[in-house]
Amino acid sequence: ALTPEQVSFCATHMQQYMDPRGRSHLSGYDYVGFTNSYFGN
Repeated sequence: ALTPEQVSFCATHMQQYMDPRGRSHLSGYDYVGFTNSYFGN
């Protein structure tokens, strides 16, 4: 489980998820993009 500080960091730095059709999802985050930018490809 994440600590409250980790949750805050992730929510602040993750972009909103966009599906393949370019639609955003308000409750979704782009986890793949975040991990690629944070940890590298």
